[in-house]
Amino acid sequence: MRPAAIERARLRLEPGGALERAPRLDESAFSLYQGDRLADVALKSIGRQLARLFWHEAGARLGVNPEHVHDMRVATRRLRTALRVFAAAIPRETRQEWRQELRWIGRALGSVRDCDVELDRVRRMAADAPEPERAALFVFTSLLEIKRARKRVTLLERLDSPRFSRFRRHAQPWIELRRVTPDTRAARAPAYIAGPRVVAVWDRRMLEACDEAKRKTTAENVHALRIAIKGARYAVEYFVELEGPGARRRAKHLGRLQNMLGARQDAAVLLRHMRRYARTIPSRDGELSLGARIAIRKISRAARVRKSEWREVLELGSGAERA
Repeated sequence: MRPAAIERARLRLEPGGALERAPRLDESAFSLYQGDRLADVALKSIGRQLARLFWHEAGARLGVNPEHVHDMRVATRRLRTALRVFAAAIPRETRQEWRQELRWIGRALGSVRDCDVELDRVRRMAADAPEPERAALFVFTSLLEIKRARKRVTLLERLDSPRFSRFRRHAQPWIELRRVTPDTRAARAPAYIAGPRVVAVWDRRMLEACDEAKRKTTAENVHALRIAIKGARYAVEYFVELEGPGARRRAKHLGRLQNMLGARQDAAVLLRHMRRYARTIPSRDGELSLGARIAIRKISRAARVRKSEWREVLELGSGAERA
């Protein structure tokens, strides 16, 4: 995908103010074939995610539709996982450099995305909330909007920086599938053979995290489990075109568990922020304090992983959902 094509993907606003959908990215060049080697899958997987990253840049800059920031953030996460999944097919110096660059831009995207998620949840709560909870949520929303504006300034500064321009130049050969991967035995291995072995490694990591969370259900262990499930899901998805319907079902199931645990994690973060906000309310403002306490109780319930949800995660750990 040429820079000019990226520019043509910029979003426009219709006269009525409604956001026009971005053109769909053509990803046919990144399709996998049964004859692909591990190196080919690595090149196409990384090229696909880099193309998505830059495709959604214009929408993220515009800031009207928060999904573009989300899509850019997901692309950075998938790329960081790909650097580990395909370590045998990517030069070490490239992996080290890109880990730093992806972490740098990913943090800026994540800060804005976290604000978007919190704003969406709080606005939905406020729409149905009675007084005085509604008043407390409106004040909290204003604070979140100010925070988001500041985080967007940081994001735009990074997107405008020479460092990001350099990253874009280095990414172009991967997007155009011109990057030469190492000619090693592991990189030359047929992908249909190497794929299941790679996925098995990430499965073991997920199972270990699941066992640890089962042994001791702390917030840290549950968060680590969510990250492990995400890694296993991405590893499956990199080879899904070669593995067929079973792999697609497994990736979908892992994604659902990841999203469920992610929603609980988002609620836990929101709960921390709401409690911090509640401590700033003047003691003389009794109604606002009451509204904040009501909201905190609701968010606290949403942050808990229900027994049925936790049972499903643990069943995955016991191997019940293996493809």
